[in-house]
Amino acid sequence: MSELRLQLIQGMTLGGLLCTLARHHFQVQARYLSRLAYLAAVAGLNSFCRPIERAANRRLIAASDFPQAPIFILGHWRSGTTHLHNLLNLDLRFASPTLYQATFPHHFVYSQPHGVKVLARLAPATRPMDAMAWAPDSPHEDEFALAALSGVSPYLGVMFPNHPNPQLSALDFSRLPEPRQREWERALEYFIKKVAAKNDRADRVVLKSPPHTGRIPSLLRLFPEAKFIHMVRDPFAVYLSSVHLWQKAMAHSHLQTPSRRTIEKLIFFCYQELYRVFERDRGLIPPGSLVQVRFEELENNPLRCLRRVYRQLDLGGFAQARPRLEAYLAGLSHYQRNRFYLDPATQQRVAQRWADAFETYGYPIRPRPGADYLQPPESHQLGGIKQTVGAG
Repeated sequence: MSELRLQLIQGMTLGGLLCTLARHHFQVQARYLSRLAYLAAVAGLNSFCRPIERAANRRLIAASDFPQAPIFILGHWRSGTTHLHNLLNLDLRFASPTLYQATFPHHFVYSQPHGVKVLARLAPATRPMDAMAWAPDSPHEDEFALAALSGVSPYLGVMFPNHPNPQLSALDFSRLPEPRQREWERALEYFIKKVAAKNDRADRVVLKSPPHTGRIPSLLRLFPEAKFIHMVRDPFAVYLSSVHLWQKAMAHSHLQTPSRRTIEKLIFFCYQELYRVFERDRGLIPPGSLVQVRFEELENNPLRCLRRVYRQLDLGGFAQARPRLEAYLAGLSHYQRNRFYLDPATQQRVAQRWADAFETYGYPIRPRPGADYLQPPESHQLGGIKQTVGAG
């Protein structure tokens, strides 16, 4: 049962789940029928609760909004976006969707008081891929909510990795049919209004979703004054952590079994595609609305890094947020990131496939001497990647 609860998209209604299955031609392997049954059961609950919320909270949601445009955290998976999201959420002027809200977007305004208590008992205390603390009220990625509300997301390709539907899961948002784009945009606006309904004292929402990196034109059309923070990280480290992500987290959502080769191809393609689209569109962002942050900078001196972000985006209020930031960072003093060993053959493949990103973002195409992923492994082999210690 605990494995079932780790599926990515649990917020669909029965109609949404059926539509998603139909759009993927019901290609669910027999070994995953228990996962499908779990999704159907939760979808039934979502379908039951949604009309209750609409009856009880329709006017509240319609009247809610944030006074200022959102802040979007962009960047490939495992680039430090979650760490930055957690830090910005400590500023009391900002609000972020919670784990509960992102998991149950159809009814959380109504169900949150009681649903949070249930989820606290059922959800694991830490994320499966990096042992970061995980609670129903923790900041969470809005992509899960948008996938459930709109039926459009690259995460549908995680559910159906062998037969993804490109009209639903393309990273280049411009390649989706226009009706799908509009449907997704309506879902984003609706979800933000719902988050605002539960955060009426906040000035703006902070959203973190790697796929947003490929949606800049749509985000700017909806929110011309939005602010953007783009996270980048050593591509070698991103590759290793991405493989681990697929093994430890995304694997729980498969309704088809992908081969190791399929996963490797998806990781290489997603990184190249996401940054191709981002570099194509980043010039659309108005001056003063985009700042780029290196993960290594955030990790080594987070307060100085955040001060720069606040200054360059003209967010104000850093001095007021600093005490909360310092207290949170002090609590992370014993946290250790995962460490993996990158073998020479994989080094070469990553360097060749992602050569443009190494050059664009200023990372050496030869691994840095002393990098932790070059240290000889001391423990077991994990799916072609040798894990050494820790979490991160």
